[in-house]
Parts: sequence; C-alpha cells; structure tokens
Amino acid sequence: MYCPNCGNQLQEGANYCPHCGIKLPERTTPAYSSEGDTGKLHASEVETIWVQESTGPEAVQPPAERNKALIVLITCVIVGVLAVTALVFLLLKDVSLPAVNIEELRMVVSWSGEDGTAYIPLPEDGSCIVINDNVFVAAITADRKHVVVLRNDGTLYVTDKMLSHKQIVADDVNGLYYLVDEGVFYQSDSAEDYRVLFSDNVPRKLDDCWEYVIAQSTASTLYYTLNGDIYTLPRDSTESIMVSLAAEDVDLLGISNDGQTAAWCAYEAGTPVLYLAENGRTEKLEEIHNSYSYSYAFAQFSKDNQMLTVADVYSDNMWIKKAGEATVEVSLGSDCAWPNYIMTESGLIENTASNDISWLYVAAEGDDGLNILCVSPEGGDAELILSDVLDCCTADGYIFYIDMEQNLYSAKLNGPDLSEQKKIAGNVSCFAIPLSGKYVYYMTNCVNGAGDLYCRKVGDSSSRKIDEGVSYYGGEYGEIWTCLDFSTDGATVLYYKNMQKIEDTSDYVGTMKMWSYGDQAGTKISDSVIVYSPSSGLYSGEVDPKSFMFNKYTGIDSEDTIISNVMYFDGKTATTLAKNVA
Repeated sequence: MYCPNCGNQLQEGANYCPHCGIKLPERTTPAYSSEGDTGKLHASEVETIWVQESTGPEAVQPPAERNKALIVLITCVIVGVLAVTALVFLLLKDVSLPAVNIEELRMVVSWSGEDGTAYIPLPEDGSCIVINDNVFVAAITADRKHVVVLRNDGTLYVTDKMLSHKQIVADDVNGLYYLVDEGVFYQSDSAEDYRVLFSDNVPRKLDDCWEYVIAQSTASTLYYTLNGDIYTLPRDSTESIMVSLAAEDVDLLGISNDGQTAAWCAYEAGTPVLYLAENGRTEKLEEIHNSYSYSYAFAQFSKDNQMLTVADVYSDNMWIKKAGEATVEVSLGSDCAWPNYIMTESGLIENTASNDISWLYVAAEGDDGLNILCVSPEGGDAELILSDVLDCCTADGYIFYIDMEQNLYSAKLNGPDLSEQKKIAGNVSCFAIPLSGKYVYYMTNCVNGAGDLYCRKVGDSSSRKIDEGVSYYGGEYGEIWTCLDFSTDGATVLYYKNMQKIEDTSDYVGTMKMWSYGDQAGTKISDSVIVYSPSSGLYSGEVDPKSFMFNKYTGIDSEDTIISNVMYFDGKTATTLAKNVA
C-alpha cells in the first residue's frame, strides 16, 4: 500500500509511515465511494479526448471543485496517494514500455471535477487522458492495460488505455477499494464486497465479508466474515480456503502474492494471538500479553514474497517464515520496534528478494533508544551489534545510524560484524538514503522547521553542502523526517524551502528545488509545490529528474479541498498540464 501523505510504498498492516511519520487511518470506508450521490443514470457511451502535449495556456482546465470523497485510492492494499503515473503509450494489448521495467510502475489515479470529467495525467511524457462520462473516479493499472471507471451513477466499467473498448462490470457500485494489474475490488450499494479479475470480468462476492486485505501486487485476498471465520482467496482461484474459525475479533496482517501464506492477529477472550497460515495449514505463534490488551502486529514480506516476518511492538519475539520451510522463532530480548526496522543488508525487507537475504537487522526497544540486532533467518539466533541508537537504516551493505549525541555514523556490514566504522557528521537531526544505497543525505542545525542539507557519497571521506534553510517534516511528538524525493540512482534530490502547512488541511506547500551530485547549488523548479506530490509513476516512489509531475497549490475551496495545477517537468522547465484540479 501507499502512504496517503507522502505517497511512498508501505508494507501491508503498517499503522505509521516510515518515510514521513504520519499515522495511517484504518480502512473503514471505500477508497472511493459514490454514496450520497443522488439519482441513477443509464450507462452511456464514453466520450474521450487524448491530449498528447497539453501545456501552457491551452492546458486542460477542469472545474475548481471535486467530489469531497475523492481523497485516496488503494492499490495492492489500502492506498492513498497523490499519485500520477504512466509511460509513453503505444496502442493495443501487447504494450511496449521502453526504458522502464513494468514491475516498477504504479497505477495512475484520476483527478476529477464536479462535471464528472476525469483527468489521468501521465508523468513520463506530460500527456493526459480525459474521460467525459460523468466519472466519479478513474484509474489505469500499473501494467497500463486496463482503465477502470466508476461513474457517479454507480456504473463500473473496464476499458483499455485508448478508451476504445468498454465492458460494464456492475451498475450498483458504491465504491472502489483496491486496484491491481489482475483486477479490481469494489463494494455494492448493499455493502457486499466483490473481486473482479480482468481475465473474465465476472464479479465474485466475498460472502459475509466483514474486512479484507490483498497482496502487495496481485489479487490474492485475505478476509474474515461476520462470524469471525478467516479465508484466503488466491489470485488464480475462485474458491476460498478457510484457515480459521469464529475468531472474537481480527486484525488482518497480510497475504503473499500467490495467496498461499497469510498472517493475522485474532483476539481470544480479550487476548491478542498471532497466527500464520501456509497452504491452508494454520500455525499459532504467540499470545501477546501487555497492559494495553491489544496488539500492534505487522507482517513484512520480502520483495519476491518468499520470506515473511511477523512481529508485534509489544512482544520480544518475532517469526521468520520461508515458503515451504518451518517457521523460525527469534527472541529479541526486548519489544520489537516499528515495522520499518526490519531490514536486510541492502535495505528494507520489502525491497529485497529472499535469495539475497543472508541476515536480518532488527531494531528492538533499548534502555535508551534502540538496540540493533543481527538475526539469522536460518537458525533464529540474534546478536546485539549496536545499542543506544536514535535512528538507523541499511543500504548497499552498510548500516547508517544516529547515536544519542546526534552523531551520524556508517559501518560496513558482515553479518554480526561491523567494520570501517566512520563518523559522518555531528548535530544530525534526520537522514535519508535512496534505494540505491550510494548516497546518504542528512540535515544539521535543525531549528524551527529548517536546517542545513548535506550529501555524502558512500565511501567518500567528506560531504557536500546542498543548501541552507531546507525544510523538514516535524511530528507532533518532536520527531523529524526529511522531505526529500530521490532519483533512481540516488544522485539527484528534490527538496523544499519555506515549507508551510496549508490551513485546515494536513498538507504542506513550499518552494521545490533540485540538486544533483556535482552541482554547486540547487536549481529552483517552482514555488507553491505541494510537498510529496512529485511522481514519475514508479512503484518505488523515486523520480526521474528529466520527467516527472507535481502539483502546484492554487487555493482551497469552501469545503477545505485543496485546488492545484498539475505540472510537468521535462528536466529544464515546468509547464502546466491541467489547471485547478482537486
């Protein structure tokens, strides 16, 4: 799933975003719901416009207001994103996507106006698909083969990216929940949940479903019923598999892409109990006893979904499950830390294939700060390698961490052994590392929402100062996170200055600048940029410095809905693609 605040990828079950720190809401209503709209209209033919290069004064200008419920869209799992994604489009089914791995792409969410026109901007070439069909919401899948349209009258249909073939799925749809390459999940007016696979476009009801989640990138589904029975529904199956009976209450943690492995927390006589199932066989992990009488459990899958870790922040144990192998229990010695602290040698477990994982690096609560342990996925042995750490992350065989005196260090990883330990800087409040692991960005002298931003190439002995007065994101308890977007190679960063919160919203706006390793100074791209809005449509959340989109704040309406212009940056100039969208 994706964070509704910053758009970065999250693991299923996460309650906090590891990138921006925002607390994530529980799913209680559809990502897009047409409930409250009046009247039922008959489905009509779709009028479409293909805007190839719509910029400047001739840009598309939708109305300034949108349906208030259009807040977030969920892909792979609960997703809220100000996402814009796509690629140069070629015709028909066997699409070619040059220079971009299709597995790295995100789906694209439409921007809408009250007249029912949907605008799907495409960040790689600055074009835009416009659908004039009384649209409530529309989106295109990550593989670029399917456009899903929900009309204001409750009609749901699927078409192709050129909008030339339309197939109605249902006419009583209340809202959309999930969209993946394989299909779409929706809720009917009678509050019944359905899964539709694009292979046959046949709605299949999740009988008596109370809640469900889906896999990272497929239509595999984990759900429980009104009486607490828990089922898995694999991606290629029409038959559900019961894995548990009559649980008192349930927190669903996640399911693998193939639908064969799932994890959940069930409450039994008020006590949370962790469970795991593989191929229909259920295994009880542990009862969680704490003073809160509830669980904060999470499940983390490896990138290829062949390894699963299950942990709870109120437990000193975690479990490692490799597909087809016995579950390994690990004793951490103290309560496990947050989900973003389950790491491998190269980064977060969700970004690492299981065959590339020799060791796991896990943070647990210490007397002061965090304890970092090296864990063997095979035997479950855990060895303390660092203590009294404020923050840490791994990348490209290194671990980076801030100690209690706010000194930033790096050290080379070799299982439980650390070498080449170096102090990078002092007075460091926050830092971030791109997925490439080749650069570390950090901030010093942070006061009143701004500080000095530096970059160091991993292996170098000195750092380069990027800019002063760079904005950061501060949490309500004094936490600090960087507000940065990175290129795929990590050598280019987008950052903000003069960042301010938009009144009566949770969003921020500021002056966006771009800096590349080797530059003497950053280059200003635009004022009034909505923070976290830049996107190249990549699943990783990274941006292409020569081709990305962002949203420029223009105002707020009477219902506190943010109005903005969708901008396209080609590496040199920023032009307007669509004006006054919400």
